Amino acid sequence: MSDERPERSNDVTGKLFLGGVSWQTTEDGLKFYFEKFGKLKDCAVMKDKFTGQPRGFGFVQFEDASAVDKVLAEEHTIDGRVLDIKKAISREHAPRAISEKIDVKKIFVGGLEQAVTEGDFKDYFGKFGDITDAVVMMDRNTNRSRGFGFVTYADAESVNRVMNETHTLRDKVVEIKRAEPRDSSSLAPSRGVFFSTKCTIPFFKQYLIMQKYSS
Repeated sequence: MSDERPERSNDVTGKLFLGGVSWQTTEDGLKFYFEKFGKLKDCAVMKDKFTGQPRGFGFVQFEDASAVDKVLAEEHTIDGRVLDIKKAISREHAPRAISEKIDVKKIFVGGLEQAVTEGDFKDYFGKFGDITDAVVMMDRNTNRSRGFGFVTYADAESVNRVMNETHTLRDKVVEIKRAEPRDSSSLAPSRGVFFSTKCTIPFFKQYLIMQKYSS
């Protein structure tokens, strides 16, 4: 079972979205776990088509749709991660408003130690994708770090990979949020000024985005 299955049906009967999937979790692992609820007709861990890295979510589809309610009645932990499980939604029903956030390529990084540099940003966050810009915000009077900064990627998928993990820089866990245009109804920045949203797009909304735009 792989991410490249052009003949996969749009039928979502008996299908569940699985968010928060560990990068260590395999399709065989998902199948082994969920088969106790009923016979599966499909199982997938979604992967980036360029890097082959897991995207942090997947799907299972049961032959008997009644198995869905059994799964949703419990909490599920696989490879140390509690899964975010919801009924899958067909592509045509993916909300349009959510899809507008698909092109966010910039992240806010807060709670930085004073010693963190832009070089640290590039070294650490570069493993998630190609970086086009990285900046640690400095106080203009003291030239000391203000404790936050921004990283901009060449593509939005890199941001999705970052959002799936907890991050530590110089032995301190940092706060990561998507940075979006000041006018959230538009993807165009207002004079290049961005702010950090209080809420990031959870796994299920990322799935809805994929449903809306995948061919």
